[in-house]
Amino acid sequence: MPYLRPSHRAGRHAATLLAAALLGAPLAPAWAADDWTFRAGGLVAVSPRFPGSDSAKVTLLPNIQARYKDFLVINPIDGIGLVYAVDDKLQLSASLGFDLTTRKAEDDSRLNGLADIKGTGAVRMGAKYRTGPVFAEARLTTRLGSEKKRGSLVNLEGGYSLFVTRDAGVDLGLALRWMDSSYSRNFFGISPAQSAASGLRVFNANSGLQSAGVFVGGYRRLSTDWTGFARLSLNKLQGDAANSPITRSTTQTSLVVGASYVF
Repeated sequence: MPYLRPSHRAGRHAATLLAAALLGAPLAPAWAADDWTFRAGGLVAVSPRFPGSDSAKVTLLPNIQARYKDFLVINPIDGIGLVYAVDDKLQLSASLGFDLTTRKAEDDSRLNGLADIKGTGAVRMGAKYRTGPVFAEARLTTRLGSEKKRGSLVNLEGGYSLFVTRDAGVDLGLALRWMDSSYSRNFFGISPAQSAASGLRVFNANSGLQSAGVFVGGYRRLSTDWTGFARLSLNKLQGDAANSPITRSTTQTSLVVGASYVF
């Protein structure tokens, strides 16, 4: 989806905001109300109960976003983030928010004896590149918190926009996901103690490619202020993620459908 290029003062505005937040200083009057845009709505996400699950869960989430000009974005999941357009093709971003990936014993009887993994804070850094209908995106997500919650994922996507207009657009693409050793150990590994408690064999999961897949996504302007959107992803687990005794299915499907109102 096209985006507006920020002014040359965007970097200075971002630095001012961060400094004010850290020092508790009031924001300057330059942060005028008419520079903000807001979105409000909701979405439904259907996804595996945990990485490697063969059953799905349905999650209802608010789709709320506040945006200041073209570089500051705030929403419930990504948290607070900064966006910078290097030029009309390349966009960089960074945010501090949440990662909602979890795994609980109640999700599957075979998980009894394994430690529950809760959602946690996360730092995200990304880059998007678009030239004409061709686009690519790289995103690093690092989970924060205790050792059993930690881990990093690198998501790489590339695709082609069948069409993009002000009122509608459809994208097709390929996706790869790489996991580090902490993420693979927490979500796919089984220690000797966990093996004794669960009955599953010991499994040493290492860093590497987690999944490869395809996706289709799109948006449609429903009225002057309302926009609907959807994305369907089909991924195949790879390597240690596919071979782990925790994994019930190597085919992982997710669907997100939602709508938002701009004001």
